[in-house]
Order: sequence, then structure tokens, then C-alpha cells
Amino acid sequence: YPQLEVEDELDFAIAGADLVVVATEWKMYRDADPVRFGDMVRRRLVIDGRNCLDASSWIAADWQVVALGRNLSKSLVRA
Repeated sequence: YPQLEVEDELDFAIAGADLVVVATEWKMYRDADPVRFGDMVRRRLVIDGRNCLDASSWIAADWQVVALGRNLSKSLVRA
């Protein structure tokens, strides 16, 4: 897919993103700082396809979190 751009650094990969999709459980993604990354994206929306993120810390940092196959309690999900 020559039309796809690949970034080696996470900061560059999410800069200006409307959506962040986590599709791996690698430590660099699990340990990502939702506050710091919140300032880099256009929209704080993350889909956790591996259920490896601490959803409560991402929600506390004002992210909308979708965790595939996981029912986050309504007390965690912000409108």
C-alpha cells in the first residue's frame, strides 16, 4: 500500500488525528500518556482493539474510549 504513510515515532503517528486505534498490546502503546497525547490530536477518541489501555485514566483525560468486546460501565463513559 504505497499510499499509506508509516511513522516510526508515536508522537508523529497521532499528530492531528481524528481517531486513534490501538491494535497491539506493545508496551509503548499500553503506557501512552493520555494527557500528553490529548494535546496532539484533533479529537480525543480512541478505539482500544486489544483492551490494553487503562480506560479510566483515558476517560479522566477527557478521551472518549471505545473498548472492543468490553462493556465499560456508564459511570466511566463520558457523553
